[in-house]
Amino acid sequence: MPRRRSALVSALASLLPLAPAAYEAWHPLEPGVGSVPLLGTVLLACLIGGLGAGIVATLLSGALFHLVLLEPRFATRVNPEELPALATFGLAALSVLLAYGWLAHVTRRTERAWLAAEYRVGAEERLRRELDRSLAQLSAVLESSPHGFALLDTGLTFRGANEVLARVCGLTGRPAPGDAAEAHGPLAGLTLADLATVLRTGRPVVDRPGQGVDADGVVRHLLASCFPVRLPDGEVTGVAVQVIDETQRRTLAELEAEAVRLRETAELERAAREASQRAEQARAALVAEHKALQMFQRTMLPRQIPTVPGIDLATAYLPVTDRVDVGGDWYDAFLLPDDRLVLAVGDVTGHDLRAASIMGQVRNAVRAYAVEDPLPGSVLCRVNRLLAGLPDLDLVTMLFGVYDLSTHTLVWSRAGHPGPVHRRGDEITILDEPGGTLLGALPGAAPYEEGKLLLEPGDTVLWYTDGLTDRRDVDPEAGRARLRGAVRSCPPGTTAAELVKMVPRGLRPPGGPDDDICLLALRRLPPD
Repeated sequence: MPRRRSALVSALASLLPLAPAAYEAWHPLEPGVGSVPLLGTVLLACLIGGLGAGIVATLLSGALFHLVLLEPRFATRVNPEELPALATFGLAALSVLLAYGWLAHVTRRTERAWLAAEYRVGAEERLRRELDRSLAQLSAVLESSPHGFALLDTGLTFRGANEVLARVCGLTGRPAPGDAAEAHGPLAGLTLADLATVLRTGRPVVDRPGQGVDADGVVRHLLASCFPVRLPDGEVTGVAVQVIDETQRRTLAELEAEAVRLRETAELERAAREASQRAEQARAALVAEHKALQMFQRTMLPRQIPTVPGIDLATAYLPVTDRVDVGGDWYDAFLLPDDRLVLAVGDVTGHDLRAASIMGQVRNAVRAYAVEDPLPGSVLCRVNRLLAGLPDLDLVTMLFGVYDLSTHTLVWSRAGHPGPVHRRGDEITILDEPGGTLLGALPGAAPYEEGKLLLEPGDTVLWYTDGLTDRRDVDPEAGRARLRGAVRSCPPGTTAAELVKMVPRGLRPPGGPDDDICLLALRRLPPD
């Protein structure tokens, strides 16, 4: 409808020249006077119907000007005399159209300029309101932020700063807009040179550590950063500063580290207690096992030695107390049916339950073989064959002898064992001959030779295992010399029981013996 009404109005406006033409048809006027109303209708048609209506009205006015105002009136044919008047009227009408077109153009441009100005004013007002709202929101965010913020312009003067910045950096007051940065000193770890460098290079400074003291005197651990503020075209217009208070996080990290250390300490203490408990349990088990093994070993030794008239006989077994295993050291003394006295000292290699077991077997075999044939060489040969026939290699040293009470003669054989010590007065002799190989080493070993010694009244013979003299840090010959000295240090007339106590005491190393010790002492008593 609006478009149809506009076309109708334009059509009607283009017909406006008919009104003055009708009047002039009935009331003839001069062409110059009558042309004015027609030109007025052209302008009116332009104003009402627009330029199109004005053009139609111009053409219609020209035709009516020819028909009504020029002589002869109402003639349709144009005479040459009428052309100047028609041209003048056409130029006048064209001037009206041009004037209207220019006026319409100026009007439209003016309207557009006014509309653009109104739009710009409205847009600027909307932008200002949006900017104010955004700045208010940003200010609220910065004020409520737990971090410190500040904005400085290219002259390094503050444009704004929140309260947190002043508090954590220990500033005397909150920087006001327009304050110079140098008036407030360094911001956390950032100096004026850092801010100037950011403005000059456009490169940020990130996570610069620093410290500040707040109003309560608490030292704050800070982490400061600054970065350039740029326009959309990249121009740097200022520098923004951010300061993060790391005090609580650092304290929390320290507390967590301390908690971890305490947990580790507690775990170590618990592990140490558990290890100590396990060690105590293991030590108790080992002590119990050691006691059981010692009890087993002692059951392998004779409960008592025979008492023989005219003979002072004593034995001693000295185990290593701080070792949980047991050795194979052993001794034995018993009377044969013909009242001869059998003496034996031996050592089985190894320090375990098998060594103790082999020691028991050897001791029992020696007793059996001695009853059948007490000759020392024969007994050692038979024991050697016994051990050589066992599936495992078990080596044994032994000193075996028989003492004849009637002749006071001691006969012995030695298989890899230390020779006996003979004391006669102040003369101390170690009887190294005869010797022999270890028992169990060679099945077909050569016969074991026998030594013979006549004991005079007061003579003493000491048999022992190698634990008495052998030490890791002492030469064997030096050990033998020390043995002779220890026996010599015992006064004449020392009983056999005192001798087996005094000699080990005189040879005892500072750290205690390295191996078990067995001793057997035989002394021929002088006549009363």
